[in-house]
Amino acid sequence: MRIIQCAAAARLVFLFGSNAVNADEGYFDLGITGGYGSTKIESAVYPDIILESEIFPEKDKSFSGGVFARYTLHLEDGWFLGAHIGWNKEPAKVSQDYDLYYVLRGSSAVSLTEMEVAGETDWTADFLLRAGFDAGGFKPYAAAGVSLLRGEVSINLPSFNASVSDTNTHVGYKLALGVETEITDNILMFVQGEYADYGSKTYFSEASEKLSPSTLGVRLGIGYRF
Repeated sequence: MRIIQCAAAARLVFLFGSNAVNADEGYFDLGITGGYGSTKIESAVYPDIILESEIFPEKDKSFSGGVFARYTLHLEDGWFLGAHIGWNKEPAKVSQDYDLYYVLRGSSAVSLTEMEVAGETDWTADFLLRAGFDAGGFKPYAAAGVSLLRGEVSINLPSFNASVSDTNTHVGYKLALGVETEITDNILMFVQGEYADYGSKTYFSEASEKLSPSTLGVRLGIGYRF
């Protein structure tokens, strides 16, 4: 009777363990990335001394670079799960010139000077989860998670040689599709397309300057597996 029970237990372990994680298949890798893409920055400014509010969607194409750390856990049947933490320098800038007016009561608008409003992005930080499949040398995957972006808005008055700036941190999301391969036993390489949206933040509470950045691009990464 005990032999039958042990055989049944072994059978259950085999059935449920066939999709379990192999502890020897988890690994860390660290590396660097380089990317190229388009950053769209929508900005709106509403100071009382401008006759009409202005909204200008602009795009700036630029290169970016960063570092990353990942943990990957291989499952049975070729599937894998992972976590990705990355930091990227994302230099992008758009600007718009305004004619600054002051409206005198009972008279027409009087032009005072020009004003330049510039929106910039500085860096991003990603916290993503990955899931993919090992197709024999190539590993396609999808990733999604939270992404942070540091933004800055500056207002310049060239005629008065004056300027002021404000910074803010946006919290958004990032989606990515990519493929990974092994160059050597310890060197990994991946390429992925990614899209991120960082919502809208208000800068200069007195002027109600809003910045709404989003990014779309391609990123290449090379890492060392431990």
